[in-house]
Amino acid sequence: MMRIFGRFPPDVYTQTLISQKKIPCVCSIDDLEFTIKFCPPIIEASYKVQGWDLKALEKRAPCGTGGEYLYSCYGLLTLSDCISENKIISELDFFIESVGWCPILRNQNYATPIILDDIDNL
Repeated sequence: MMRIFGRFPPDVYTQTLISQKKIPCVCSIDDLEFTIKFCPPIIEASYKVQGWDLKALEKRAPCGTGGEYLYSCYGLLTLSDCISENKIISELDFFIESVGWCPILRNQNYATPIILDDIDNL
């Protein structure tokens, strides 16, 4: 189960925002860390993700080649349990330029792996 650890600002605007579905973000993943960054007009903050599995991600979205990150892409996420510091990611999609939107998580579980020959059916 993927989780974001950290405090979001306690104001009403932020709390309303993080309770929405498909919140835009930027996902950066290297060999050791998965970071989700929110940018204005949302909140400007970065959070570490725990409970992720690189091999599971690679089955759902092709990673990049070269560079600092294996993945550096736009994403859409939905959080659950938005009251505590330990926020569960219930849905997550990556936008990979070569294939489009790739479902990563659905209902807190990894989505069905994609077959790269069957990209048109995403």
